[in-house]
This record gives sequence, structure tokens and C-alpha cells, in this order.
Amino acid sequence: KTLLTMEVEKLRTLEESVRVFVRIRPLNRRELAEKQTIGWNFNETSMLEDTPNGQKSYVFDHCFGPSDNNNKTYDIVGKPVVLKAMEGYNGTVFTYGQTGSGKTWTMRGCESDPGMMVLCIRDILEWVKSHPQSNYTLKVAYLEVYNEEINDLLGDVSKGNSKNLKIVSEDAVRGAVIGGLVEESATTAEDFMSILKKGEASRSYAGTAKNDESSRSHVIYRVSIETQVRDDASFDASDLTGGDSVGSSRLSYLNLVDLAGSERQKSTKTEGKVLKEGANINKSLLALGAVINKLGEVSKKGKPVGGKPVFIPYRDSKLTRILKQSLGGNTLTSILCAVTPAPMHREETVSTLKFGQLCKSIKNSVSSNDKL
Repeated sequence: KTLLTMEVEKLRTLEESVRVFVRIRPLNRRELAEKQTIGWNFNETSMLEDTPNGQKSYVFDHCFGPSDNNNKTYDIVGKPVVLKAMEGYNGTVFTYGQTGSGKTWTMRGCESDPGMMVLCIRDILEWVKSHPQSNYTLKVAYLEVYNEEINDLLGDVSKGNSKNLKIVSEDAVRGAVIGGLVEESATTAEDFMSILKKGEASRSYAGTAKNDESSRSHVIYRVSIETQVRDDASFDASDLTGGDSVGSSRLSYLNLVDLAGSERQKSTKTEGKVLKEGANINKSLLALGAVINKLGEVSKKGKPVGGKPVFIPYRDSKLTRILKQSLGGNTLTSILCAVTPAPMHREETVSTLKFGQLCKSIKNSVSSNDKL
């Protein structure tokens, strides 16, 4: 079996489990200038830490080494979620880690090594082409959470209505509904790339001592997929999948989330505006950690029977409100923890690995979205 086949099968049989991966990036020029070497042992599923009390293992669904490219990462982490989203499940992939650990590289990549946001386009369009019995309506939204404000990266800045958008309601399928958020239709690879480039041009970046192009906001790239089975006789009804029936319709969402990295001022040497951005990034990541911790407790202990539901602090930040459905709702979720192998950043790497271990304890009740 191929790795992709195995990952899709795992999603079929473990649809309630949040899946967690770790990716070790190569040493960068700053680390090489500091004479750093790769300070961790690892194998296909684990990172191994040498401690005074012996070796400690951090075990994940898969561990990617410094030589693994974006295509391999996408095939194992992203593609199975994309395919399930096309079947009618909500799906989310998000990257987590310290600043400069390779999160945005994994999601965005470059022309010679494109990231998940680009690679998913091929699979979405190939799925549409190979399922002529259905009509697909694809729409893309692109937003950021910057200094605890929601900004529309596809909005018209000149009209002044793309900044500080509000969450107006919450929906069982859509999750947080953001008022005034632009959704652009896409039918070709060119459409998707045009939308992606437009959004990228509006993203918030700044240079720090650790990263020349540091993301200053959390970014969510969302594809809505409306599927309608054609009500005619031009296809064989036996070709239908997932319990579809002639004339049925449903809506699912694919979310690709590039979280800004946690920062330590002594490492990034930020000040002024960039320092404030870092403080807000850390605040929202702390809120995310609190939600993950609480969800993990619930998964281990089970939901109370007959008593009050357990309080999960989703409302402590805009980020956790937006990710509520992905973290504790009806969504297939995969998390990629990005780390550096440099010994000088061991403390931050261990913190990221511990976050990933917490995420592995979360279980969601996941099912294909009901017919509309």
C-alpha cells in the first residue's frame, strides 16, 4: 500500500481522532553561523530527546525529517483531509510552532516546492473532473487574525470594509460566521492561484532576529465545497459514493490554517509595533493551548452524563472562536507541529512537541454533513 492509501484508510477508521504530525526543518543560515548541528534523533514516528534521566520519546502519526519536501508532507498530512472534504466532511489542517520553524513554508512554499495551499488545488479539481455525476460549487475565503482583529485578505481595502470584521453567529456546518467576509468563486487552477496571490499580497509580515519574513497574524484559507448530484439519466447511479442520492446536495469546508509562531522577545529582539504583534500572537496561542488542554481532559474523562456540559474557553480569543469547529466539533483535523533541530532552540522545540502530545488526546465526533 502507498502512504497516501494508508493515511486515507486511517481517516476512515479513526475519524474521531485528531491526527498530529511533526516536521523538522533543515538548519537555517543563522543557526549554521552559530555552529549549530542537528541536536535530535528521530525516526518515522518519533522525536527522541536525551535527558539526564534517559531518552524521552515524543510519538506522533508521522515524523518528517529535514530532507522531506512539501510534496511528501502534503501527501501524508494534507491530501487525505482534502479528499475527505470532497466527500462531504469538514476538514482542517493547521501548522503550529515557534516563529521561524517552517509553518508558512509548509503551507505556502515556493514555485519549485509548493506548499499545501497550492498542492490541494490539483486534487480538488481532479476530484471534480473524475465525478461528473455531481455539480460542484467551489468558493474561497482568505482571512487573518491580526492583533485580535479579523481582516479579510480578499476584501477591497479602499472601501474600508475589510478590517476588523465581526463574528455574527455560529453555525453547525460553517462554524464561526464572519459578517462581510468575501468568498470568491473558483473553477480553474488559475482562479485558485489568482485568489491565493491576492490574499498573500495583503498578509501581515515583518522581519525579526529569527525570521526575515515572519508572519504577524494567523491566517485561514478556506474552501467551501457545495456538491449537488445531478438529477438526470446521463450517468450510472451505481457510481455514487458516500450514500449520495440523485438530486441530493450538501456543503463541506476545507480549512488550511497557518498559525503565527510563538515568540520570545530575547530571541526575536522585536520592539514597538512588532513587539505588540508578538504579544498578541502569544496571547492567542495561550488561549489555544487552554482550549486544547480542556478538550484533552474531556476526551480522557468522557463527557458528563446528565450534568452541566464542560466549559471550553473558546471565547477567550478570536482565533479559538474561528477554530472551534475544527478543535471540538464535526471536523476531521490534522495538526502539523513544525520544529527546528538546533540545540539553541531546544526549549521552544520541546514546548511545541508537548503541545502536539496534548492535541493527540483530542477526539471529535465526526460525520459527513447532512444533505441540504
